Amino acid sequence: MSEEEVIKVPKGADMYMDIDLKLLPGESVELIIKRYPFSHFRSMLVCLLIAAFGFSLYILFSQPQVSVGDILYPAAIALTAYLVWHCGVAKDLKRVIFEVLKLAIKIVIVSYFFTFAMSLLARIASIADILAGLGLSESVSNFNINPISNLYGLLEFGTSLINLLLAKNSAYLRLASIALIFIPLLLVPLIYFNAKGHLYYLTNKRIIARRKFLTVNVTTMPLDGVVEVTSFQGILGRLFGFGDIILSMVSGGGVTDSVAPGSLSVSGNLYTVKRKLEGVKDVWTVKDMIVAARERFVQANYLSKIQKDIAKLREIAEKGQTSTITIPASKQETTNEKREKST
Repeated sequence: MSEEEVIKVPKGADMYMDIDLKLLPGESVELIIKRYPFSHFRSMLVCLLIAAFGFSLYILFSQPQVSVGDILYPAAIALTAYLVWHCGVAKDLKRVIFEVLKLAIKIVIVSYFFTFAMSLLARIASIADILAGLGLSESVSNFNINPISNLYGLLEFGTSLINLLLAKNSAYLRLASIALIFIPLLLVPLIYFNAKGHLYYLTNKRIIARRKFLTVNVTTMPLDGVVEVTSFQGILGRLFGFGDIILSMVSGGGVTDSVAPGSLSVSGNLYTVKRKLEGVKDVWTVKDMIVAARERFVQANYLSKIQKDIAKLREIAEKGQTSTITIPASKQETTNEKREKST
């Protein structure tokens, strides 16, 4: 067998590229894992929500005057996009509820702070004159302990500010909203093909991660360097049947959240490398296969070492060689002196 052999790809691996890897001596492919194309569904959904937000802004900026009720729809879409992004990797509904409550508390705190700050600033004569000149003095509400009143005051001030901008820059605002529609829509197919360009190989010696989208990036991970294998499924992953596999490895590297080279951090004398295989279908089965492949590889290395040691001992025995222990001269003199004294 030659030192390097081109990998023979099983049927169905239509995404394979010859540049991916070369087989090592005695290496064989056990599994080829395609990344689930919709593993980045959360990012796609956020892009679609941003496009919907841009469309709602276009409708909003097409009106000569807007009211508090008109800005509720764009605000609701923006909050939904925020929650989808932060809750997409949540493990359970408790985490989702926690994120919703945290967002609600943030909004209440911002409304309190804004109303309190504007109430103080409005009492300063120079600032009051500026607000009056802009036509915003009537939109500044007094601080209230009621959070709903403060939130309404924040929305009312935002409405007045939008009307002020519409009076002078309505065309530019509509143009910006159109850009906000089409840019996220263009990102959706890019995210899809980027996810589809990932391919993972499990051999009897290594794990190889290939990313091919515009550029090609191939990362190899030896199985004997894996110290822990963790599987993870968020809410979207549980709905669509995919998950992530996190490989904890000990080497001279560092800590990163992707199979691509990233930032590194030191932990003690050794370096822990975390590699993530994203969008894996049947994630729990694949995890068990990786653990089993690692155990077989480690045991094979151990048996190979024992066989080499036995072969070396046999070679020494066949040549009639024996191991000798050399005693330093100083030690020999001490031993001879002891013998003379004993006689």
